[in-house]
Amino acid sequence: MRGRLVLLQPRLRQRGDLPDLLRALADSGAGAAGEALSELYGSVLHQGTVYAASAEVAPFLARIAVAGHQVADVLMLLGDMAGSEDEHGVTPGTVRAAVAGQLPLLLPLLDAAEP
Repeated sequence: MRGRLVLLQPRLRQRGDLPDLLRALADSGAGAAGEALSELYGSVLHQGTVYAASAEVAPFLARIAVAGHQVADVLMLLGDMAGSEDEHGVTPGTVRAAVAGQLPLLLPLLDAAEP
């Protein structure tokens, strides 16, 4: 996953901190992960608005949830991103489609026991 984050960096120049935030969410303890999640909300779902970067991070967020990191919180972020109708700089439905594309990974989490 790390290699793909580096490849994404040029496309996320306006949100250049996203790869580091995703790493912190996946690799950190609860406090740092919570802070990273809060920063991600501000970057990819700012006041309910989604961006091109929102679509770009959806696969990484899905994999972070599947790996067991902040599962409920990450699923909530993905759901909120998919539900947003305030899209800036992207074709309408782009972010929703990016999240929907992760459903094969995410749906098994619905059957998982709460940790």
